[in-house]
Amino acid sequence: MAESTGKDGRGVIPVVDDPITAPRPDSQVVSDFSAHPLSLGAELLAWGYSTWELCARLGVNAFDQPDVEEAKALTRAELARRGGGGASPATLTPEALRRAAPPGDYLAILAYLPPTPDIAARLQAVRAAWARDLGCATTLGFGPRYLHSTGQLHKGGPNTGLFLVVTADDAEDADIPEMGTTFGRLERAQARGDVGALVARGRRVAHVHLRRAEEVSGLAVC
Repeated sequence: MAESTGKDGRGVIPVVDDPITAPRPDSQVVSDFSAHPLSLGAELLAWGYSTWELCARLGVNAFDQPDVEEAKALTRAELARRGGGGASPATLTPEALRRAAPPGDYLAILAYLPPTPDIAARLQAVRAAWARDLGCATTLGFGPRYLHSTGQLHKGGPNTGLFLVVTADDAEDADIPEMGTTFGRLERAQARGDVGALVARGRRVAHVHLRRAEEVSGLAVC
């Protein structure tokens, strides 16, 4: 992750965690607070300039995300299907995904699961196990929120990623007012849409659907 204080001109400070030696929940603990009512605006401005500066140095357009838009289109198509059904595109098994990891590639765990401390800890344990087994860099993102950030890199960047997409049956669900669907159905459509976009780009993808989110611990060994 990257953090910017926006206070003393230090800009963006990259912070990289090791899932083996530094397991922790997905959310960072915040210990720096401000009572000034304009502090949030200052942070947003600092992040905007930091994003511009980094992208200028990298030679990329931070707001050009064509592959993210494709995933959205596939999500809408999934929702348009009667009952929200339809199978996900053909993907690898977790075992085949493990075997498809040459040196220099990375693993991204894309979890459409509740981002609770317990589930985050279970996912970090899975991440650590895969990191030890594959000897490669790993990332963990909760869907659908990663789609607008690393989601573009996954599909538009170099084909060096292995993607383990994890979904589960909903413990509970609720209607989305005036949309004729539910939050659970929308999330499943987003997951299938992203898998479809990854497969269309020739990415190596394994999609695992669980009955319960807690069963994710079983993916540490396959």
